[in-house]
Amino acid sequence: MGMRLLLEGPDIDQLLERVKDEHGPDALIVHAEQKLVGGLGGFFARRRFEVTVELAANPTAPDVAAVPDDPTEPDAAAVPDDPIERLLARADSQDGAGPAGPARSPAAARTAREPQPAPAPAADPVADAHGFAAVLAVSSAPVVAPAPVVAPVTPASPVRTPAHPSRAAEAALRGIGVPASLLMRAPLPPDPRLALLEVLEREAAPLPLRLVGVLAVVGPAHAAGAVAAAAVRRLGVDPAALLGAGEVAAATVASADPVRALDSLVRSRLRIHGAVVVVLESDGSRAAARQAASTCGAIDAGRTLAVLDATRSLPVLRQWVQAFESDGRPLDEIAAYDLGENPQPAGMLGLHRPVTWLDAVPATVGAWARLCLDRMLPG
Repeated sequence: MGMRLLLEGPDIDQLLERVKDEHGPDALIVHAEQKLVGGLGGFFARRRFEVTVELAANPTAPDVAAVPDDPTEPDAAAVPDDPIERLLARADSQDGAGPAGPARSPAAARTAREPQPAPAPAADPVADAHGFAAVLAVSSAPVVAPAPVVAPVTPASPVRTPAHPSRAAEAALRGIGVPASLLMRAPLPPDPRLALLEVLEREAAPLPLRLVGVLAVVGPAHAAGAVAAAAVRRLGVDPAALLGAGEVAAATVASADPVRALDSLVRSRLRIHGAVVVVLESDGSRAAARQAASTCGAIDAGRTLAVLDATRSLPVLRQWVQAFESDGRPLDEIAAYDLGENPQPAGMLGLHRPVTWLDAVPATVGAWARLCLDRMLPG
């Protein structure tokens, strides 16, 4: 076993880039963990990540056979050059819009149409609640000497199974914003388009099937209102259960205690309909994020959905999310608007929160694929 190093920092993607840049392909991530440090009484804690890296004791040893980029996939030449329409049809079938038939996993779908490679060592990915890190287990079989030689059987050195796609596919996915942590969770095919669909099939967040209680939709009035109206239709909630930003303002602006007035309005609507969708108007500042989180707590919102401007930089959006969650209230879902204006739309997955809406449309695999393939293959 080689030497182990412990790296830590506030951003998992930067840590993974540091592993690759400083220690090269022979470095093996054996453990990743998220921690909350600092704070007082559970509040104002900072998120920190720790990554344990094992360096190969002798990365250039001649008795270790060379390993292809992805032993669980056929060569790039054997992957059919699917047209974009076929890829989108496959994405739509993952959303339930494809032809009727038994559902198959992505691995089973590839097995049905590609030559089967030799069995590869099993991988055991381990991730935290937001899925931002992975550890790939490696195994090896003892190599027995040829029959004429009567000698003790000597086990060969462990052979690592790469978790990343080919360099070309990785560059294409990083070019549209796919976080490095998502590329290292499981082996991906060498074709960039197929690799993209594999990532989306893992990361696309399904919408809740029903709503009970209070759903708070936080964001600019126009964008948050559009998402709230779409959620009411999608969840089958009575349209009268929607409290728009205008109605919220009218009920609170003349009150000496706006939060209590809003809570009273929400309780009244909840008794009638059993579910309420309330729009809380908020800009992109951190102070507004903290105020929105406080209001969500006051009206006892069971779920919170933040509507974020996808044209803003990822670090700024992370700061908004951290400010919202600074009092301990989690952010359950994210809706991205103006995502078509972002040259790296998949970067929203780097917030490590479920993205359930794209411009007031459910964030299905097909919806993601149309945005991302357009950026990956312009023209």
